[in-house]
Amino acid sequence: MGNRWAALLTMGAGLMGSILAVACTSDGPPSIGESASAIISTTACNQGASDPVVVPEWGTVTTGTRSATDFLATQLRNRYGFDVKVRLEMKSRGLDGRIVTRTAWSGTVSAGQTRTVNIRPADFPVQSVGSATVVTLDAVITASGQPHLVGARIPSKPLVSRFSSDYASVTLAGENDAEASAVEPYSSAETFINQVSAVGRSLSTYVGRVWNGTTMVNVGTLPVVSDDATRYATLRTHVFSDTDSLQWDKFFDNVPPSITPGDQDPNGNRVCARVSVDFIDENRGEPVYGATFAGNGYPAAYTLLSIFAADDNKLLWSGYANSEGCTPRLQGLSSGRFVMSVESRLRDYRLNPVRDANVDVRKLITAVSSELPARQAVGFRVFAVSPTPPATDIRIRLDATDRRVMVAAAMAQTLRTPTVPVPSGNYPVRLSRCGGNDTITTNATACADDTIWLGLNRDPGRTHNAQWKFVINHEFGHGIQQKSNTQPALQYDGVSLQPICTCDHVYDGADREHCMQSKEMPGAAGAESFADLVATSTWSGTNQNSCTFVYYKETATAPPAAPLTPPNAVDCAAQVQWVKTQCADPSRGSEWDWNNWYRSLTVSPVSPVNQRTTISDLVNIQRAACGGVSCAGLQPSPSQFITSASSYYGTNTPRAARFSDRAAAYGVTFTL
Repeated sequence: MGNRWAALLTMGAGLMGSILAVACTSDGPPSIGESASAIISTTACNQGASDPVVVPEWGTVTTGTRSATDFLATQLRNRYGFDVKVRLEMKSRGLDGRIVTRTAWSGTVSAGQTRTVNIRPADFPVQSVGSATVVTLDAVITASGQPHLVGARIPSKPLVSRFSSDYASVTLAGENDAEASAVEPYSSAETFINQVSAVGRSLSTYVGRVWNGTTMVNVGTLPVVSDDATRYATLRTHVFSDTDSLQWDKFFDNVPPSITPGDQDPNGNRVCARVSVDFIDENRGEPVYGATFAGNGYPAAYTLLSIFAADDNKLLWSGYANSEGCTPRLQGLSSGRFVMSVESRLRDYRLNPVRDANVDVRKLITAVSSELPARQAVGFRVFAVSPTPPATDIRIRLDATDRRVMVAAAMAQTLRTPTVPVPSGNYPVRLSRCGGNDTITTNATACADDTIWLGLNRDPGRTHNAQWKFVINHEFGHGIQQKSNTQPALQYDGVSLQPICTCDHVYDGADREHCMQSKEMPGAAGAESFADLVATSTWSGTNQNSCTFVYYKETATAPPAAPLTPPNAVDCAAQVQWVKTQCADPSRGSEWDWNNWYRSLTVSPVSPVNQRTTISDLVNIQRAACGGVSCAGLQPSPSQFITSASSYYGTNTPRAARFSDRAAAYGVTFTL
């Protein structure tokens, strides 16, 4: 066992790593046969998003067939200390790509209470016969004592429904329903094409009825929304590799798959895919968002796509989309019916600047063991093309409820953010708790080492870190930091005489190791803030005077005001000077101050011009401050960064001066 792995098992609370930090790092892979439970400290990775103020749940739903008029005892849980008004919507996705909502209930969920709302499947807004329709419960906040929550939309886990032909009965299954109908492992490209095309063709016909605002009507009497549908299946791990073990060098599969792309034609059409997802922290003040669910969505940048002719199984193309989510221009796309498959895998391969970054998002099949078999998600979309002129872009939207595709969509936006330098390498992502642990009772829910781990927020799990895009990209930031050799020692000095300088305001006691405003050792503040910077750069653009970081834990306010519950838009452009004004400890830092400092350095100033420190510059400056090789195990201070910047830019140069001046302006450096 490597020295650092052993150290993680014996460190005291004052030295614990964390995640929303890279806390489960190692000097190398564990020995073959070592289990994750033997090498991962369950107290080192214990951070994640807090639950929103209201969480909708399906309650206890038994998988199987029942009367469509049976009531489902759904629940709305409010664990916070204030009332909130909610509109509970049923949202169904199915048939011809149709997305329909219907209000199930409106009212107040009192502080600390659970409201039961009885819902009949007979009232689902989309009822498909035979084929699957995905249904979620969306809690929409309509009024609150905390106004920033108004308009927030919190979705439940997805439920899958299939109605009988007379609509008298319904078969229900949980979020893992797609696993049961997975595409089987294939041994050849031909087998894969046949299986995937069969899934696509099964979506081409549909029978069902839809809520039109007044009553249920036969879908056949309505104008076609789009001649398509969405369905998820999975590919078993050994399709791509013999094992998915904890040996780091085998954790990522070889990509791309051995499928030959079809013929390209400069005058041909191309498919441009977008992914529409429902993040809890979506459209809460950040400039970059994919609109509401079923809106424009996000470009399926660098995503593994395959295009088939639906009638004869012919593979037209398979490969990784460009930065806009588009295939090359292809022959054979001028008219007809086609199937598009979208996998939860990304590859950003470019020559200028040189990059070969691979992202592979999977969900674990089994709990902790020495090997962690896992599955990717594959989404299917059937679409029809009328005769089109040459060089037409065929724009296709995939509505994704699968969390693997949600994570891939968020990480793709960082890859396509020009200001973020992503080192080449493999970025495996597993939808599980830190180290692949699915059975622990502590909240090891989100962390990053050589793998990015995203799990349920707590036991019992109600929301998942994959539902928060700022969490996803924060963890991606730690992965970038790891590969850049700029990850310092993570020490969170949570002891403080001022409660406002701790995380005591965070509701869940297991999530209090670090937060936006807590006092931390400089290395930890810098590490967490760099990860914040990656998320901020992805979702907040480059405006010098405006920046929003949608925070996923409670945010402290000056007493006696109550903490602000998530999702909360935190200002990442202001000169907050939190540690200077609230904690008065120049030996410590906070993620808020450091994130805002980094942000101010890396966006283009209006005046003076050409004084920006790029994120690539920042990485180089950080590494140089650690001796030029690696920051692992070190605790670089702001003064060391400033000295490094002076050497990097030249003593007394405008850029070096701005680097230092900004540190003082944002309260990263100060004297009492």
